[in-house]
Amino acid sequence: MTPAAPDETGRGLDEPADEATVIARGFGGDAALYREFLQACAAQFPHDVAAGDAACASGDAQALCYLTHSLKSVLRSLGRTALGDRMGAAEALAAQGDLAGAAAAWAQARSAVLRLVAQS
Repeated sequence: MTPAAPDETGRGLDEPADEATVIARGFGGDAALYREFLQACAAQFPHDVAAGDAACASGDAQALCYLTHSLKSVLRSLGRTALGDRMGAAEALAAQGDLAGAAAAWAQARSAVLRLVAQS
């Protein structure tokens, strides 16, 4: 497996925060709940990637904005802050109508999302 390119902090986009911290902060210490959520997300991510690709292909900035907003929140809750931030950048560009910029940010982030699926 090829590692993710580092973001501006030097971390790979798909590198998680400390799992114990994520579970404590976001899941009330319930590791089983975290793992169930992670598995549900891993099952959904391929559908999200397909939807994002379709939005880019059809030039639908609004659909890409909505999708990246949702993914931003989910990824951050999973401790994938750098990847969530990349989705946030794609969201902001899409909201501004910059589909070319949003699609470029999406292309980088989608690869990291697919690596998460492969790791799950």
